Amino acid sequence: MEKWSLRVCPHDTAKRPERWFALAQYLGQQLDAAIRFDQAMDFAEFHQGMHEADLIYANPQDALRLLEGHGFIPLCRATNLFDETVFIASPSARHEGGLKALEGQPVASVTSMLPTNIARHVLEREGIRPGEIVDKPSWLAVLNSVYREEVPYGFLYRDFFNDLNGLNRKSIEVLHESGEQTAFHMFMLHPQQAIHADALAGILSGMADSERGRAVLEDLGMDAFRLVEEEHWDIIQTIRERYA
Repeated sequence: MEKWSLRVCPHDTAKRPERWFALAQYLGQQLDAAIRFDQAMDFAEFHQGMHEADLIYANPQDALRLLEGHGFIPLCRATNLFDETVFIASPSARHEGGLKALEGQPVASVTSMLPTNIARHVLEREGIRPGEIVDKPSWLAVLNSVYREEVPYGFLYRDFFNDLNGLNRKSIEVLHESGEQTAFHMFMLHPQQAIHADALAGILSGMADSERGRAVLEDLGMDAFRLVEEEHWDIIQTIRERYA
C-alpha cells in the first residue's frame, strides 16, 4: 500500500482539524493508499517543505507557487467557497457612503495575500483610489491596527472575519464584502503522483454522489468539488500580477 502525505492550509485547520483526518481516511480508502494528514500549526510550518507533500489543499498564492515552481498538478476546488475580502473601518472613521470613504485614505492589509489584490480590484472598478496600503504581518494585526485607530480602514480575509467572535466584530465597522468568486483554495498533486491525477480528481469530484462522501463534505462546509480549469488560473494570475 502506498503512503501519502496530505497538507492543508492552516486557515482551514485552525478549528476542528479532525474533519481533515476524516477526509484523508476517505481518500485513502478510495485510492487504496495510506494518507497521513500532516497538520501545520501556522504558515511558517506549513510552508516548510510544502513542495514535498503528495497532496496539498492550498490557498491561491501557494497553489500558484506550487504550480509554477514545482510542477504541481491542480485538481479540484469546492464549488461554494471563495477567497473574498471584507472592507472595514475603525469606530471613528467615516463610513457613510461605503467604499467611497476609502478615497485617498490609508488602508491596512496583508499585502502578500490575494484578498488585498481582490480588494484593490474592486476599488479600481469603482473608480476609488485609496492612499497607502499599510502592510501588516497578519489579518489579526490588520484588525488590531484598525480597532486601535492606527489606520482608519482595512482589508480582511473573509474567512478570518467570519471566525471572529461577536465582540471583535462589534469593535469595527463593515463597509463592504466582495463577491468576486474568482479566487479559491484548491487541491494540488505532487508531480511524482501524476499517474494518480485522473483517479484522484474523479474521487474528489464524485464525493457528493455518495452518502459517506457527502457527510465528509458537509463537515468541511463544502457542497461539492469541481475540476480547476485553465480559465480559473488565468483570472487568479491576472489579479496577482496586476497589483504586484
